[in-house]
Amino acid sequence: MDKDNKKHINMMNHGSCLVIYPGYFSNDFVVFEEGSLVQEASSSTLHATSKIIERTAQRISDSIRHAAGKGLEPYKIENAIRNNKPIIYFQGEEVDVKKEIEMPFKETGRLALAEIYSCLRLHSPDIILLVGVGALYFEISIKEAFLNLQVVKCEGSVAAVSKG
Repeated sequence: MDKDNKKHINMMNHGSCLVIYPGYFSNDFVVFEEGSLVQEASSSTLHATSKIIERTAQRISDSIRHAAGKGLEPYKIENAIRNNKPIIYFQGEEVDVKKEIEMPFKETGRLALAEIYSCLRLHSPDIILLVGVGALYFEISIKEAFLNLQVVKCEGSVAAVSKG
């Protein structure tokens, strides 16, 4: 175990640790102080990965003229992300998914972090542990929001929750 890992583990065990789990349908967060759960600083928000995907599909649908009721289905964005496809097609137009997802990503991250901040008003974490599939999407927003804190993303963050 390297020096940084030891420091992170000590901070989590003996300080205040905010654990954020950006899931598909909810963005859950808990605070532990000296290893004990702080219930009043822990909660969940619906500003999660699914909202990013829905907002991206709506944004693309709005920007490209489409037949009534024939908007882009969010599953097409999800499939592009899962399969690491940067380009999709909608109504004969080439769409850059990475470019189109930026605005909904920032907006959803901002809304989720506002809810997290409101629960933390009496608590100040020493370190943030980021776990879950949405860690890939929210890491940058969280680092920008908590400039002075170390944000640690678990290796294998997708499976981190199931492994404990």
